[in-house]
This record gives sequence, C-alpha cells and structure tokens, in this order.
Amino acid sequence: MIKALIIIRTSTKKQEVDSQNYEIVNYVKSMGYTDDEIVVVGTKAASAIKLDDRYKENMNKVYATINSNPSIECVYAWGLDRIGRNEELMVGFKNFLIQKKINLRIKEPSLYLLE
Repeated sequence: MIKALIIIRTSTKKQEVDSQNYEIVNYVKSMGYTDDEIVVVGTKAASAIKLDDRYKENMNKVYATINSNPSIECVYAWGLDRIGRNEELMVGFKNFLIQKKINLRIKEPSLYLLE
C-alpha cells in the first residue's frame, strides 16, 4: 500500500536525478516508510519556470497517482522548487493536498504543510 509519494525533478538533461532520488528516498525511509510504501514520480529536463510539456506530464502523473491511491498520507520533495516555481500552480497543489488531507514535507529548508 502506497503511503508516501516523492516528487523529483531536474530542469535540464545535464542534471541527474539519481542523487536527488537516493537522498530523498533515504529521508522518507528515516520517517518510517518502507520501500513498498513509497512511490517516486520524477523526470529530468522538466522546466518548472517554462512550464514545458515534461513538467506538465510529471505533475499530471503526481495528481493521477494521488487520485488513484487514497492511502497516500504524505508528499515529499527535496525542495519546493522540485515541485514548481509558479505561484498559482503551487497554491493549487497546496489546496489539492489540503482537500485530500495529505501532508507535504520539504527537506530543505524544512517545511511541513499540515503538521
């Protein structure tokens, strides 16, 4: 049963997602989640500033994963900028999480939405 969703993203093809993935997965595991309870949604070369197709596809997958897994209790990301950089989209995502009663935890700097 999936309980934690991790969002990873890089803006360019040159940036790699492996270290970001490794660090945030270990962070989520330190919160008590197991491999079976974690799902990672991410891509590279997805510009949150330009709102390009890869970014939109990634966020659509985030929304779809949450909607199809009512057991998700928390969304994690390394930083807020890994989720997005557009204020309107960020507020929409925050409101979506609140409506679903899903917490958001940002590792750096530390931020918790519902706790």
